[in-house]
Amino acid sequence: MKIDILLSTYGDRILGINRLIQSIDFSNCNLIIAHQFKNKISSQAKTFIQKLLHENNNISYYQLNSFGVTKSRNFLINKAKSNYIAFCDDDIYYFPNAISTVLDKMEHENIDVATCMTITDDSKPLKNYASRDYHHNKRTILRVGTVEIICKRESILKTDLFPEDMGAGALFPLCDEPVFLNNCLKQSLKVQFLSIPLCYHPNVSSGSNLNRCYTIARGVCFRRIYGMPALLLILIFSLKMKLKYRKLDLLTYTKSLYRGYNEGK
Repeated sequence: MKIDILLSTYGDRILGINRLIQSIDFSNCNLIIAHQFKNKISSQAKTFIQKLLHENNNISYYQLNSFGVTKSRNFLINKAKSNYIAFCDDDIYYFPNAISTVLDKMEHENIDVATCMTITDDSKPLKNYASRDYHHNKRTILRVGTVEIICKRESILKTDLFPEDMGAGALFPLCDEPVFLNNCLKQSLKVQFLSIPLCYHPNVSSGSNLNRCYTIARGVCFRRIYGMPALLLILIFSLKMKLKYRKLDLLTYTKSLYRGYNEGK
């Protein structure tokens, strides 16, 4: 089974992908890179890319003079040719045999979209993952990161793919993953969590949880997944966040979520 690993990167961040390259088994994997940049690529990055392409025939490279990771991911989906695709960032690397283990399970259980586990510093899980596999629903998809997703390519082509006004570099800078996965659920695809450690990712700061732009994006996400019931769910979510972050200005936070709801049509 072949899989295309779709790497979205920006500017000189591409210089940091050596660990990722070393972690990929190119006997059954292709790497397709979409490189976004502002104005022009640095000479150092050009040299790095030329060397990379010279040394490996399983790597394809595209330049995109645009912003927004979801634009990059949708572009890469349409460039992919293999039966399976995985989404990748420039700051991760894969664990040995993890991809092949996931693909075997997806084939055996006829899974359209699998989400897996990310491990961070000190070999700790990035999140509180379940200890067993389960089918995703509108609630569980809210915690999934893009690099945890592996899909059947033909299956997700039935969906609207990633919302290009969401995600890093876009108007609403996060929550593109749950909206994408909700599109998959709406198409009756089999979306399942697999209790398999897939990749390493550096630890993520929780400070962004309270960022106003990110809060607005969460309001957009609530609307696009839940519709009108999101009006009540936003209030419940705000109260939970207040319990978690005691210094949170509850009124301001809730207003930002409702603003996102109104803008997320």
